[in-house]
Amino acid sequence: MLRKASIICLLLALLLSFSSCGGREIAPDKLLTDFCALYGSMPAGQVYTSGTPEWEEGHLSPALRDSLFLEDNGENAFSLCREYAIFLSSSFAGGEIAFLSCAGRADAVRVAEMCQARLLRVRQAVPGAPILQQACVLRYDKTVVLLLLPDNERARAICDRLL
Repeated sequence: MLRKASIICLLLALLLSFSSCGGREIAPDKLLTDFCALYGSMPAGQVYTSGTPEWEEGHLSPALRDSLFLEDNGENAFSLCREYAIFLSSSFAGGEIAFLSCAGRADAVRVAEMCQARLLRVRQAVPGAPILQQACVLRYDKTVVLLLLPDNERARAICDRLL
């Protein structure tokens, strides 16, 4: 009887571990909405989300996508993103945040490198800008987050809470 109970407990533990391994996959647009609610007042700007038809506001045009994410070597890992939600402030000081969801971890690593290259270009273009303090790229399993906001420390804490 003790052996059966042990096997049942082991099976339950395995089942729970497998169900928790999937992680919380939250759609990027939901993450951005929740983030903005927790962050507080966001400056004026535009939100771009995957799946938005090109004739609607919020469609990320190829030209804008390339201006944001095209790397110096001509590569653009943005195509590895399965879904995205990006907020771009109408002024540089207002900042930006991007939630980028990838199909797998390897894709997320490559997308995080692309975002690091974006931050490097911004740092070179506007060295010493206050908004660059604590600006960072975070990776949570298959989700990549680019933080370039006035309060990046608080933004990072919110992302840690959401993801």
